Amino acid sequence: MDAKGIDPITKDAPTAPQTSKESFWERLLSILLGANDPEKEKKRLLKNIAKELKRNKYKFYNPKGRLALPAMAKFFHEIFKVVGPAQVLLQNAASSGALRTLLIESSLSKQELELVESLSEDKLRERARSKDLKTLVEEVKEQIVTLYAVFDHDKIKQINLVNRALHQFLKLIFFDYYFLLKKFDPNLPDKDYAYIPKFEAIHGDYVSDDLKDFLEILLPLDPSYSWDELFDVLKVYRNVDVVSRPAWKKLLTSLEEVRKSGILELIIRHLDGNPFYKPTMDVSSERIVEPYLNKIKTQTELLIQKILQEKKNQQIDQLVHKVFGGPTILRMRYYTDKANVTFSKKMVSGYTLTEPANYLKAFMLDYVKKDIRELRDLLIVRGKWATNLLSQQLSESFHTLVELSEDLVKFDDACGDEGEYGTKIRKVINRVERDQGAMKTLRDTIRVINERMAKILTESGRQLIVFGKNLKNLIDDYDKSPQSEILINWKEVDQAAEGKVRERMVEVYKKVYTFIQLLQLFVKEEGK
Repeated sequence: MDAKGIDPITKDAPTAPQTSKESFWERLLSILLGANDPEKEKKRLLKNIAKELKRNKYKFYNPKGRLALPAMAKFFHEIFKVVGPAQVLLQNAASSGALRTLLIESSLSKQELELVESLSEDKLRERARSKDLKTLVEEVKEQIVTLYAVFDHDKIKQINLVNRALHQFLKLIFFDYYFLLKKFDPNLPDKDYAYIPKFEAIHGDYVSDDLKDFLEILLPLDPSYSWDELFDVLKVYRNVDVVSRPAWKKLLTSLEEVRKSGILELIIRHLDGNPFYKPTMDVSSERIVEPYLNKIKTQTELLIQKILQEKKNQQIDQLVHKVFGGPTILRMRYYTDKANVTFSKKMVSGYTLTEPANYLKAFMLDYVKKDIRELRDLLIVRGKWATNLLSQQLSESFHTLVELSEDLVKFDDACGDEGEYGTKIRKVINRVERDQGAMKTLRDTIRVINERMAKILTESGRQLIVFGKNLKNLIDDYDKSPQSEILINWKEVDQAAEGKVRERMVEVYKKVYTFIQLLQLFVKEEGK
């Protein structure tokens, strides 16, 4: 015992057990008497929460007066000073596709980045100039397969983790600190990080919702994220460190300690009078690799199609110039692109073969019925054929071409307002928006029209090939003269012709051959 006769070992001993004993009986009585009284149980829990708040090392809140204290404001102000300046730098980062691409490509090796670059528009066009397009298409298919294989499970997992860190970082940055802090210091200027605030205690109800919003951000914030990896990406994105890395590491430690303490949840439970409050967490589940790969694949395929179409258009222009000496004037009257304007307004695909139809009509009028007819008449009338069968093949193919030319004119007229097809179209065109039957009739009619045009084109091409082959045989036969086997009087035919008959045959043959090439560009496409 000490000088006062009090045992220093036992003087406080009765207090601790007695408190524990009382606490036990209090809890027991509370359970027995308040088991069927939710309000009493709620009050008891809130009372315990108030005790926990008093014991908590973070003096953010006074439960007795329900006051949010300056220490709480200071905590948020410290966060604001670290991340606030990044708000301007990363203003559009949340929606930036370029940032997501940068984040993904930062995980790729030099060789893998070169693979991605080889699929860019500039590189693909460069490659298209130096190699066969069919070969290029096959190469690109293989490269896309290789690119997909680069992103295995581990790489995708790591990329998604960095992206999740980005999501949480941006949420933390763009929390409205200024709105919250101004409640504690009305004189706080916006974005003045050097200002020394004078925070005062305020009623906790003013900050309850702010704390809930902040908890959604704080709880999923993982200190183990690859923060340096993320900040390296952001530095490339903005050409500057968006935050001080040492300050960020210090802040992370502070945030983690506050999170573990549970102080903010306790404050909200006490303020709301809800001891069972549980915060929600804002966790990003965004997957960015698959959209990235699909975008590359889609853009590459579209670009290849665009290059192929450009190549086809160049071929068409070259062949049209060879055949007609320049652009052809509009020969079709009703089966035209102009008619398609009306169909497009009704959301219906219209005439699909207007371009080759116009070329065919021009060729029929300008060459079949003039140059080809004259050459055919010269050869049939003036020539002495070894057999009638050979002359018959040339003559029949010509007559079929003439008939096809007439069919083409009739077909075009049928598409006019008063024609067979035009009348059907006029009857339903204005009802398609409210009448599904009318829409079906319109689409069926247009399909029949396009199919008929396709048949005319295909048959015309076939007959031109027959005529061309026979003409080529005649050119070869002329070169064998006087041992020719098809025509036995080439000299007489030459004398009857204006100029050398061989030159005329070669000229017509080249026109026919070139025009067949032109038609095949459209007929092949239609037949795919």
